Amino acid sequence: MKKQKICIVSLHKTGTTSVSLMLQKLGYLVTGPDTNLYYDYIDNNFQNIDKYLEDYDAFQDDPWYEIFEYVDSKGFDMKFIYLDRDEKSWLRSVQRFYGADRYNNRIRRHFYGHANTIEYPEIYLQKYRTHKERVMRYFQRKANFIVVDVKKDEDAIKLQKFLGSPIMFKKFPWANRTPRTIKEKQINKIKSFVFGYFGLNKFIKLILIKSLDQDRYIVLRSKIRYIRALIRKWKFDTLNKLKKAKTNND
Repeated sequence: MKKQKICIVSLHKTGTTSVSLMLQKLGYLVTGPDTNLYYDYIDNNFQNIDKYLEDYDAFQDDPWYEIFEYVDSKGFDMKFIYLDRDEKSWLRSVQRFYGADRYNNRIRRHFYGHANTIEYPEIYLQKYRTHKERVMRYFQRKANFIVVDVKKDEDAIKLQKFLGSPIMFKKFPWANRTPRTIKEKQINKIKSFVFGYFGLNKFIKLILIKSLDQDRYIVLRSKIRYIRALIRKWKFDTLNKLKKAKTNND
């Protein structure tokens, strides 16, 4: 585990997945998004949230953008990242991804007030603005905070310097891009059917909940996600060591 921890405080579709991929490759154990942790936050239950804060190095998406003040109050050596994005570009991405009523409806109804991104764009834009204002107001004059834009290559280097990491990336990796072309949408639908909410994962989830009950299923899922995160970290750490060894030999 790293002594320094990182929390991304910007909203989804701002480049959170791309930055989390970079952090994983830099050796951080990353978690998020996690809908059940957001539900815990809604219920004012921070027990599992506190455990995640102890176990992981970096935090992104649900529920972390909503509880960054609480995270900051816990006394960790924590740095905070806000990913800035043009609000109109952000809205288009949100509408392409969530549509009228898709994915994590309860969370979006709680945070934005409505799940439909198509019919209520102003609600989403206003929430984007007020969240940004809230973040900037809280972190003004704090040295453990940085604003970056994943579309700017120079910000990738700026972020690595801010984290005190060796400069491994000259630009941000591109991850979780919203499908745009018909072909990309078809591929995404196939992946979703096989592995996603309406496919294999959903089938296994229903079986596990039926056999274990909801609470024990969540505990099991958390353990599996933690193991997967450890495996990803081990993979990237190993690759980094091999690259260093090759560079030294050359």
